[in-house]
Amino acid sequence: MATPRRRNRRLEERVSLFGVCKSTLSWTGSIVLVCLLVIGLVFGGTHGWNWIKGLERFQVTQVLVDGNERVPVGEIHELAGIQPGSGVFDVSLLQTARRLMEHPWIMHAAVSRHLPAKIVFQIQERKPKALLLLEDLYLVDETGVVFKRAGRGETGRVILLGIGAE
Repeated sequence: MATPRRRNRRLEERVSLFGVCKSTLSWTGSIVLVCLLVIGLVFGGTHGWNWIKGLERFQVTQVLVDGNERVPVGEIHELAGIQPGSGVFDVSLLQTARRLMEHPWIMHAAVSRHLPAKIVFQIQERKPKALLLLEDLYLVDETGVVFKRAGRGETGRVILLGIGAE
């Protein structure tokens, strides 16, 4: 008697309805799922971050200045350009510090965020150590930098004679 022919069960298990291997469908489906997950995280993360930045809790309510002696606080606030109510995360710390250091009396400025709503400026001012006489009197700091024309009441300990002075 002839034995019935056995089908290859493994082959039947691997082939789907459309003739495509089930493991290939599983692999493709996993890649699509991971791609959708990454797109969702990026899109959701971007919108979530924008939502957090816009919260009233993270709006600047205080701008503190520390270390200034000669430069008035109002002038520092004006140089920084930070308005109360602007977003604390919208403040570029590096650009704000650079703007502050454009002032002739400010040698170094550090800007930091103190969440939820405070910005702090740490100022280091120049200390005049000498006067330099060129066509006018100029202030020289402790590092030898000529930083501004001397005004009334601004003096240094030493007077340096410039080029062409007799």
